[in-house]
Formats: sequence, C-alpha cells, structure tokens
Amino acid sequence: MQFGTVVTMVLGGWLSGSDQGNWPMTFYVFGGLGLVWGIPWFLLVHDRPEQHPRISHAELQYIQANMHAVKKAEVVSVPWRAMLTSAPVWACVIIASGSSFGFQTLLSEMPTYLANIQHFDMNSSGLMSALPYLCMWIFGLSWGVGMDRLAAAGLLSVTAVRRLSTGFAHYVPAAALVVMCFVDCNSTLAMVVLCLAVGACGSAYSGNALAEQDIAPNLTGTLMGITNTMGAVMGFIAPSVTGAITQGRQGSLGAWRTVFLVSAANYVVTTTLYMLTMSAQVQPWNHSQKSRDRREDPEGAPSLEKT
Repeated sequence: MQFGTVVTMVLGGWLSGSDQGNWPMTFYVFGGLGLVWGIPWFLLVHDRPEQHPRISHAELQYIQANMHAVKKAEVVSVPWRAMLTSAPVWACVIIASGSSFGFQTLLSEMPTYLANIQHFDMNSSGLMSALPYLCMWIFGLSWGVGMDRLAAAGLLSVTAVRRLSTGFAHYVPAAALVVMCFVDCNSTLAMVVLCLAVGACGSAYSGNALAEQDIAPNLTGTLMGITNTMGAVMGFIAPSVTGAITQGRQGSLGAWRTVFLVSAANYVVTTTLYMLTMSAQVQPWNHSQKSRDRREDPEGAPSLEKT
C-alpha cells in the first residue's frame, strides 16, 4: 500500500508540475491504472484457500492449522445487536476514525504545506512528500518482523503486540505534530519530523489494523465495511477541516500550527479510548448460534438427540 503511495506522489507531482502534464492528467493516469489492476484481480481471486488452483501445499497447511484466526466456511448470520453493543467493536470504529483523520491530514495536506510553507516547487514537493511514506513502508515491514519474533519467543502476547504497535503508531505521530509547530521554515527539520510522524504509522499494521480480524474472524468483512466507511468519511472531513482552518491563510505558520495541534489531539484522544476498550480475543458472537450452543453445552446436545 505504501509503495503505491510513494509512486503516486512522485509521479503525481511530476504530472502536475511538468510541461508535459497537468493536474487532471494525474486523475486520468491513476484512474486508468486502477481499471487495469482490476482485470487480473478478478481473474485470480477465489473464495477459499482450498479452492485456489495455485496455492502451495505448505501454505494451505499453514492456513488450515490456524483456522481459529480465519473465516470458516460456515455461514454466520450477522448478530447486529451483539456487535453494536460490543466494546471491542466500538474500539475498532474509534481507532479507524481517529487514525484515518490524522493520516489523511498528512497524506492530502502535506504537499500543500511543503509548497506554501517550505517553498518546494511541485516537482520537488512530490518527491519530498513521498519520502515519509517510504519511511513508513520500510519501518512497517521491519516492525512487523520484530513483533512476530517477540511473539513467537513468548516475550509478548498478542494483546501486548496490538497495544504496543497501536500506541507507537499514533502517540509518536501526535508528538511529532506538536514538534512541527516549532520548526518554522526550517525545511530540513520539517522533513525529518514528517518522516518520523508518518513512518511511525507503519507499526499500525501489527496493531489496530488487525483488530477486526482478532475479535471476529468470521465477521471480519462486515466489521471492515463498518470501520472502513468511518475511515472513508474522515477522508473528506480531514481535508475540509484543514481547509477551514487555513482558508485564505495557506501561507500562515499560525494556521498550520492549528492544523497540527488538532491532528495531534485527535490522535491522543482516539488512541487512548481504543486502549481502554480494545480486545485481541475472539468474541462469543463471532460464532453461529449452533456453534455457541455446542460450546456452552457440549454434552447436552447429544443427549437431547437420543431422546
């Protein structure tokens, strides 16, 4: 995902600022690439690992040995009441909203900040805007390997991995955004702090990005639909808030300081609420009613059948 962001920002900056391109061309190019990407996806996707004609025996065995963490073939009706009254579900919604608001502020407004405050031209702005996401790509992969080894060695539980990863992914950017209020027009320091803020977000892929899968593997698609909707809503709210703050003052350091402080406060509040309500355990409502009955009374069901 972050590799795509890096390529998009570099190429998008070049298309928008070069003599050969213009800003509408950015939408045509990447819209076209999206359509091209869809063709192999539809040809290669399958419903279940067992149905994939090219899956290796080793990979299939690994998935089947960890069926407690993946969706089963059994169809589970969505227990809306149980879901909507579940604290871990609301934790997922809160962190999806908060992280998306902060990340979208950095993603969509960074080129404007670099151009108006740090005075990069569009070509340089595209390249410089991509650098923090390159850091995020590398750091996210490295963090994931480290967490996996610590968990495999028994040094960290799954819950500890999720808490540590989520906290690092959101509290560090919050602190970095506060620091951004004091960098003024020091472009080098601004880039270092932005790389730290965005790069730290990579640890979220070992944390809250897996929350829906942790609590309800059979209903992950439904939960992701809900939380991603909230994240998508933040995708237009965040730029709107930034626009309202910087309207007519895009070259004002004071306006951008307000933007950074609002984003930092958002990170701190939503992450703290998540930490207080999150869970990494599969919730009882993840299973079908029949499965729950078997779990609650494993000996009672057979005796009823005999009578």
